[in-house]
Amino acid sequence: MNRKILILVGIFLTIPMWLSGQSNTPIIGYDRVAWGASIEEVRKHYPNIREVNIPDFFAHSNSLGVRSFIQSQVNIGGINSRKFYFFQDKLYRVDVNYGRGFIGEMLEKYNELEYSMGEALHNSLVFVYGRFDSEVDNSPGRGTRTFIRNYHRNLTIKLEIGVFSPPDTRFRMDSPRSGRPLGNVTASSGKFEIAIVFYENPTVIRQIEEERLRQQRNRIQL
Repeated sequence: MNRKILILVGIFLTIPMWLSGQSNTPIIGYDRVAWGASIEEVRKHYPNIREVNIPDFFAHSNSLGVRSFIQSQVNIGGINSRKFYFFQDKLYRVDVNYGRGFIGEMLEKYNELEYSMGEALHNSLVFVYGRFDSEVDNSPGRGTRTFIRNYHRNLTIKLEIGVFSPPDTRFRMDSPRSGRPLGNVTASSGKFEIAIVFYENPTVIRQIEEERLRQQRNRIQL
């Protein structure tokens, strides 16, 4: 089997496709939790999440009624960390951060590596949610792009990919499981080594923006 296909299959297993009953549609939310789930419900599936502070200069801050919980050192399918956001204690957004761990898993399984994390994640998300609606080049000439898919009125998926290492740089890769050396990996131009997938409820995003504007108006009146 072509190594690119193997890599695509491997990363596809990390893409949430929680099925409702007998339907073939993904959950309107993330993985095993639907939008609107409470903190307690999310903690049942991800017991090691911990709350982190969100400063006011962020668009989604604690002062707007937003709480954030992070699951760090996930080490499953190349996922480095996941962050869960709650508005009025109801889940509305999840950020999933991928990193080098996925490269190590594929190298350990298949020894040789022909690899693009961005391509694999992009194709896997298309398989589950359909083609992306738009693409934004965040930094022309530097390889950082964002793909946007408006899958449902209450679910938007954004994939942000970029080059982590300079072109043609070699680095040592250790096993994510045993820690033993696996050898060197070459990061060539166009090979994406870091990626973030954002799962969002745009309806709640608008509500938070309205709250932010309301608070701004109140401060001006004072």
